[in-house]
Amino acid sequence: MAFSGVPLASHAVAVLDIAAGEFTEQIAARWDSLPLAVRRSAAQAVLGPDPRPRSLAGAAEAGDAVAAVALADTRLGRLLVLQPLRSRAPWREALEDQQRAAQQLGSEMDLPEALRLLEETGPNVTGVAVSALPAFTRAVGAAAPDPQPAFERMAQAPMAGEDALLAGLAQRHPDAVWSWMEERVGDPRLAAAALSFAHEHPAREPRLFDLILQAASAASAAGGEGAARLAGNLTWHLVACNQPLAQRMAVLALLAEQCPAPALPTTLEVIGFLLQEARKSSLRIDTAVAAKYADGLRRRFSESDQIAATVDFDEDTAYGAAEIASSLPEEFAAVASGQLLAVDGRSGLPLAWKRSLEKLPPSARERLVIAFQRRMDEARAAAGVSARVDLAAAGVLTVPGNGTTAWADILRQWASGAPAQRRQAAAAVQHSWQDPLWAEIISVLLSAGVDAGTKDALLAGVVLPGMTTVSAVM
Repeated sequence: MAFSGVPLASHAVAVLDIAAGEFTEQIAARWDSLPLAVRRSAAQAVLGPDPRPRSLAGAAEAGDAVAAVALADTRLGRLLVLQPLRSRAPWREALEDQQRAAQQLGSEMDLPEALRLLEETGPNVTGVAVSALPAFTRAVGAAAPDPQPAFERMAQAPMAGEDALLAGLAQRHPDAVWSWMEERVGDPRLAAAALSFAHEHPAREPRLFDLILQAASAASAAGGEGAARLAGNLTWHLVACNQPLAQRMAVLALLAEQCPAPALPTTLEVIGFLLQEARKSSLRIDTAVAAKYADGLRRRFSESDQIAATVDFDEDTAYGAAEIASSLPEEFAAVASGQLLAVDGRSGLPLAWKRSLEKLPPSARERLVIAFQRRMDEARAAAGVSARVDLAAAGVLTVPGNGTTAWADILRQWASGAPAQRRQAAAAVQHSWQDPLWAEIISVLLSAGVDAGTKDALLAGVVLPGMTTVSAVM
């Protein structure tokens, strides 16, 4: 029986063979009435695995009616240039051969005929077709004497290979293509298509960025669903874009300020990518750009109700936050201290931020400790802060500070200071019992005197890592 491991009886095999033969004859008889995509599937079905033939020619020689009509089908033959049947040819060889065939066909077909063929082409291509389809459509566009039929079709609905078709049209009709695109850049699909070949037209790329920013901002203000897609497309384009790094960073600064809230985590993540690139190239960050990056982090807190991922588990934002902390410690410290004061110390850094900050190199964490402590000292001098904020700030300081010289110096000062400072030292060192500094600070604290609650909290820091228990009351 089928799937039981027991071979079928010979009479059953004969019945199935007869049925399959009749079915094949019926398909062949109705061949011209079938959609082109169905014909391609039928042609694929007659091939392999062994012992069946691996080519349509071989299947036709063996008497397969579907293979015979498929070989004679000119329209199917053209489709198979774009979406070839699976074969045993080596991947690289098949890829190169198919690309050449696709380019040749594209250069020979007129645009209306090519558009009809693309209508019959499945949008989700795989295998060799991934490169054959764009090779064909680009060649079609480059050979087209008039782009208008393509514009009219693409304005209606998505079409297979449309990005490469536009790229080909832009080779021959750049002014017409860019004028048409600029009028429709508010459509996320067409904006993505323009971005896919914008690097080939670097002089036009900055204007495209401005138009997409304007469209995303307008769509966001109107509550349009496409705003996040527009912003996301532009954001990711800036990663590998060939425009100067300073210009890309300036565009990202505008995105951090204007993009819809759901697109903000991705924007902050890509800010991190570009900041890392800027450090490697020793690029000085413009002051206005740095300020907008910091404001992007503030937006992540103020607009968190509009973002699906909670800030504690938002790894995209956390990556960007850590890179901002590394490259722009003063700006990050202003955000972290401001947020701490805004919630009166009820919460510290988001969990995901802590994990990312802890991975920064010691030199970056040292700068961050100094910047954060200076910001908190300024807040204390300006208006004073609550005891709860002081203890929460001590915990925040320890995240980047653990193991740094600046952190150790601050803890030593607190441990030998007034009772409130000793509570800060206890809060900062509570979970750092694996650090050599822990024993030193604990010894000083116990000698100077702490209340029973603080002693219990220090013990809990060893027994219950991660649970903050130091009280604001001595």
